[in-house]
Amino acid sequence: MNAKRISVFVLVLVTAISRCSAWQEPAKQESTTANHFLESLKRSRQAHLRITETINKGDNPTKLDPDKLVLRAYDKAIASAEKIIAAGGTYGQKEVTADQERINDVSQRVRENYVNAAKTQVADARREATETYERAVAEAMKKRAATLGDSEATYQRSVAQSNLTLRLKRNAGKLGIVVWNLPARAKLHDRSTVAVKIELLQQGRVVWTNQLARLNRRGDNSAFRLPNVLFDKVRIETTRWAGSGSGLAEVEVYAGTENLALGRPCEVSSIETLPTHLDDRDALTDGVTQPTEAGEGYWIPEEKTKATVTIDLLGAANQEIIDAAKARAAEAQAAKIRAAIPTR
Repeated sequence: MNAKRISVFVLVLVTAISRCSAWQEPAKQESTTANHFLESLKRSRQAHLRITETINKGDNPTKLDPDKLVLRAYDKAIASAEKIIAAGGTYGQKEVTADQERINDVSQRVRENYVNAAKTQVADARREATETYERAVAEAMKKRAATLGDSEATYQRSVAQSNLTLRLKRNAGKLGIVVWNLPARAKLHDRSTVAVKIELLQQGRVVWTNQLARLNRRGDNSAFRLPNVLFDKVRIETTRWAGSGSGLAEVEVYAGTENLALGRPCEVSSIETLPTHLDDRDALTDGVTQPTEAGEGYWIPEEKTKATVTIDLLGAANQEIIDAAKARAAEAQAAKIRAAIPTR
C-alpha cells in the first residue's frame, strides 16, 4: 500500500515537472529571440560607427559626426528594447523592424544634410577661389599701373631734365633769380625778409651757394645773377628778418626771359599755422609777385625762425598758374599800349 502511494506521488511529481518545463520553454525561447534582435540592433549600431570613422579618416571634405543623429537614434531604440525585455514584454521582428525604419529615416535625413553641406562647401570653395583670383588680378593690375606710372614719371622727369639742361646751356650768361619780398605797403603780418641764403642743386648735390644775399629794402624785389652751372632745384633759406618774422611773395628763376620756376612745386621747412596759410607753399611760384590780400599769393614760415623753400624745376608745372600768369602779362601789356595812346 505504501509502495503504491509512493509510485503515484512520483508519477504526479514527474508530470508536474514536465508540465512546468513545457511552460518555461516558450518563455525561454521568446527571451532568446528578443535578445537576438537586440544584439542585432547593437551590431548595426557598431557597423554604422565603424563606417563613419572610416569615412572621417579619408580626404572627404565633409566630416561625419558619429556622436549625433543616427547614433542617437540607435541608442534610443536599444534603450527602449532593453526596457521592454526587462519588463517581460515582447521585442520581436515587428518591433526591431519598426525601430530600424525610424533609424533609416534619420539616416536618410543625415545623408541629405551632408549632401547639401557638401554642395554648399563646393559653392563656397568656388566663390572663395573666384574672389581670390579677382583679388590677385586686381593687385596685379594695381602693381602694373604703379609700375607704368613710375615708368611714365621717370620718363617725364628725364625729358624735363633734358629740356632744362638745354635752356640753361642756351642762356649761359643770362641766368638769374629774382626774390620778391612781402610788399611793405600791404602791411602783411608785420613781416619782412632782410637776407636769404641761395643754393643751386643738381641731383641732390649743392653746386653753388650765395651765403648772404641781402634783399632790397627800398623795393619789393631783389635780382641776383646765377653762374653758368647746371641745376634742377633752387633752395632759399630766410636767415634775417624784420618784425615778427620772415616771408616771401614770389621766387622767379630766369633763363633769358623765361621764368623756369613758374608753376613748379615747392617744399617748405616751416609754415605759419594760421588757417589762411596752410596751403600757400606753392604761392611762391604762382606768378603773383605783389599780393594784397591776407592769405593769398605769398608764404610765411613760423614766427622768428629760419626757414627754407625748395623749388623743383623738374616737377610737373601747374598749367592753371601758367595760364593765369600769361593772362595777367597780356593784360599788363594791353594796359601799357592803352596808356601810350594819345588823348585829346
